[in-house]
Amino acid sequence: MNVKDEFINVVIKVILPATIGISIKLAVQAQKQKITFLRIVLSFITGVGASYISYPIVINNSAKDYIPLLISVIAISSEKIAEYLIYKFNIDYFIGSIIEAFRKLLIDLISKK
Repeated sequence: MNVKDEFINVVIKVILPATIGISIKLAVQAQKQKITFLRIVLSFITGVGASYISYPIVINNSAKDYIPLLISVIAISSEKIAEYLIYKFNIDYFIGSIIEAFRKLLIDLISKK
């Protein structure tokens, strides 16, 4: 199997189902509460990342027809766990404050010239 085939395999079997699963979960969540852009980005990173990490286990231990479904379930489950941790420890506010401090630093550095 060459690199092109492997890349297409990962995109179609991992990234696409994980993205669809997270998108549906976020759409349902957006109807119930307000979601920030940072939470959306963190949701996609954790969901797709966990799916990518678990992809070898899923592909070796499940039937070919169920791989996209299992990848989506893993993405949604890992995103829910990450969401709980984000809410529990206020990680989004922490990351938001770091981004804001970095933005102010860049503005200060640019405005000094």
